[in-house]
Amino acid sequence: EHPLAAREEIDLAEAADEPFVFYSMAGSLYYTCMEACKSAGFRPNIVCYSDHAPTRFSLISAGMGVGFFPQAEAKHPPYHVAVVKLRRKIRKNIVLAVPGRSRGIPVAMAFCQFILQWVRDLGLIKESRFK
Repeated sequence: EHPLAAREEIDLAEAADEPFVFYSMAGSLYYTCMEACKSAGFRPNIVCYSDHAPTRFSLISAGMGVGFFPQAEAKHPPYHVAVVKLRRKIRKNIVLAVPGRSRGIPVAMAFCQFILQWVRDLGLIKESRFK
């Protein structure tokens, strides 16, 4: 029944007056989504925090607000919610951190290369700075 539910995609600024079910400050997605809101010209009215996707979907389904989800999580939401794409995609940086001393260990280097190729094959990254 939400006014934005019938839309296929929106500009994030169109949700500026909505209450948000948001990620907690403990994770990087909080800062990524907060920056997206700031770039869209508003500070979100956060009514609830949760890093648990089913909880966020449930709260949104109950009419508590709107929220952000990675595309993979939003393909088949577990509750009755409308999924509306954002015109301007939100990019998330993903890093692989390894101890510096592992650089000389062949198996550690092979593992890092494997992970980077796996993520590339998923289409999640196009470049890497791993050397």
